[in-house]
Amino acid sequence: MGIAQKITRKHRILEKFLTDVLKIKKENIHDQACEMEHSLSDEAERALCFMLDNPDVCPDKKIIPACDFNFNNCSDCFNETDFDNIINRDNILLAISEINYSTNGIVSFIRGDSSFVDKVNNLGIDIGTKIDFNKLDNDSISIFVDNVEIDLNKDFANNIFVIV
Repeated sequence: MGIAQKITRKHRILEKFLTDVLKIKKENIHDQACEMEHSLSDEAERALCFMLDNPDVCPDKKIIPACDFNFNNCSDCFNETDFDNIINRDNILLAISEINYSTNGIVSFIRGDSSFVDKVNNLGIDIGTKIDFNKLDNDSISIFVDNVEIDLNKDFANNIFVIV
């Protein structure tokens, strides 16, 4: 994960925390998150992510990037009790909702608990699945998996990440 994407992730998680938990005034959220993002440790970021139930968007509805911990999903991350054993991912991931027309990628991370991962798996999408982006239409995204077209709502697609 690039440094910019890592800082963006921390900033947006902090905005979510400041809004949802601390109830900070909306006009103060961005500046406060800017002051905190550079000093937030990876371990504290992970704890905030769990506490906020793996948020996908910040209060401004911008996608929160995937973490750079080398897990397939959030449950795997949550089950790791020794933070020192966590390995960082080498690749930058994009949510399916962020990729462009005629782009393809390989699913590398599914954000969410085991129930959400099961829903994704029931669509024929799992870690290692090749995704071909088809089209974006308002709040839905059309992809191809093994030449089968699948329509995903944007909120769902915000939580499936690919290496492009």
